[in-house]
Amino acid sequence: MLVGNYDRNTNTEIVARPKCSLNSVKGRILSVSVICLMITLYTIGFDTTMIWSSTSHDASSIPITIPQGGAIPQDTKHMAPASYDDNEQSLPDTSRSSSARVHVISNTSQLKAPIMTQHTMIPGKKNLFFAKTHKTASSTLGTTFYLYGIRNRLNFVLMPYQNHLFVTPNLSELVPPRPGQTWNIQTNHLTFNPDFEHQVLPKSTTFYTTVLREPVSRFLSAFSYLGQDKLMQGICGSNCTFDELVNSHIKESCPEIVSWDIPPSELCLGLYPVPTDLGWKNFSVSVADLEMEDQVDAFIVMLDREMDLVMITERIDESLVVLRHYMKWNVSDIVYWSQKVSGSRPDKVISEETRKKILYFSYIENRAYNHFSAALENHIVQIGKDKISEEVAEFRTFKDAFFEDCAMSCPQCQGYGQSNGTRESFTGNHNAECRFLQFGMFQIFSYSVTEIQSSQDYTEPDHVYQRTAHMKLMRQIIQQIMKHD
Repeated sequence: MLVGNYDRNTNTEIVARPKCSLNSVKGRILSVSVICLMITLYTIGFDTTMIWSSTSHDASSIPITIPQGGAIPQDTKHMAPASYDDNEQSLPDTSRSSSARVHVISNTSQLKAPIMTQHTMIPGKKNLFFAKTHKTASSTLGTTFYLYGIRNRLNFVLMPYQNHLFVTPNLSELVPPRPGQTWNIQTNHLTFNPDFEHQVLPKSTTFYTTVLREPVSRFLSAFSYLGQDKLMQGICGSNCTFDELVNSHIKESCPEIVSWDIPPSELCLGLYPVPTDLGWKNFSVSVADLEMEDQVDAFIVMLDREMDLVMITERIDESLVVLRHYMKWNVSDIVYWSQKVSGSRPDKVISEETRKKILYFSYIENRAYNHFSAALENHIVQIGKDKISEEVAEFRTFKDAFFEDCAMSCPQCQGYGQSNGTRESFTGNHNAECRFLQFGMFQIFSYSVTEIQSSQDYTEPDHVYQRTAHMKLMRQIIQQIMKHD
């Protein structure tokens, strides 16, 4: 791999042009395969720009290399994650060793320059970090992860009685883990800040993941969910079509498109853009001297390095099965109940021209989505397509049976989770885990977990926040879950 050096004594980066002489790299290059790749890339005329996070000294502090110009050699495309043995509970941390894999961004058709990152997949990590993104089925996933954490009596990363970490807190502001324990799981909304996250949930013991959704469908979902369609009626008129309402928002929020070939330099569409969730605002400052396309390349490299797996909404079952493999979970640990489902509406259609505009102004999100969609396929290929297909089918059968049992014990619950459902409709269900998954109210989860985590024996004391009907109900549900386990 094309590498540079880093002086940890002076906290500075030493950028060096690679050389083809084997003697000149002796003692620096630890893998013969990496030497071969380095020579190949240099031979065809690659140059490098080294980007390094100088603030992090975690095992994840690995140089990011962005070769300039040229194309990815055919034999380096679609490289799979490091292999692992299903029978092993964990693998040794090789993030500083020669066995660290080289991962190549697969969506070459949309990259100005190929991106390569050094990254190691370590299955069997105990802790979980989930970067919850907006309108990507993250509430559905987050509820499943909350249930897993409560069932296993894990310590959550959260502010007292808050369901988000948009502003990076001091460690002292967090709900502390129980005496003698450490934090184990994060599953709320936040603004991703690797330097902070590594302090709370070290990469060596934590599986980092997030979820992305096809940008146009995500934007349209946020547009309706946040009431922007109704707001735009005041500008466009009450008789405007949905397409016209969307275009009114674009016109009001974004500058005129001068050239389709020049990527936009701002997240003008708004409506909780995913790049903001994943830390783009702070990251972009560190690469402000680069061209926009190279900034996005570097951002994708950072995410690829930080995230052990990026799940894809449109392939959520496959994503969860892959997650289960790496985390060594049971199939019951990934069961979910769809939250905030509005359903499709025939009147909410847009033209191809409008779709093109949304994709243009979702440039960063679209680039990331395309890359990590291909990366998910790499994970599936590595584990085995047939194996994943078989386990997805088994998972769906298990999930259907689980919720059939939920419905049998609570007939009125069958419609819950759809747009016509109500949060009280499942109160008669005797299966506590069914009730928890159907509840889907993160604010109440955070209130309850704050109380649980603050106690010494994992019980939930009475508190002023517990005086509402929902709070009391959630306390009963959680106590039933813990008693059952």
